[in-house]
Amino acid sequence: VKMDYIHGEETVTRLGSKPGSLGFYLPPFDKTKLFSSISTRGSLPKKAFSIGRAEEKRFYMECRRLVTRDS
Repeated sequence: VKMDYIHGEETVTRLGSKPGSLGFYLPPFDKTKLFSSISTRGSLPKKAFSIGRAEEKRFYMECRRLVTRDS
């Protein structure tokens, strides 16, 4: 069994409809309660919540640190 958290309804639908696969949707996470939830329940599993839309996240992954020549 292989499991992964996927963000984006279209991606869940596409991957979940493949033979031998399953996709399910969770309600949006209330980000205003993130810190109180962690304080009360403990840390969340990797990739359990997301800030921003799936298509916006790729820019975070593709970014590079910019530094001045003096650094």
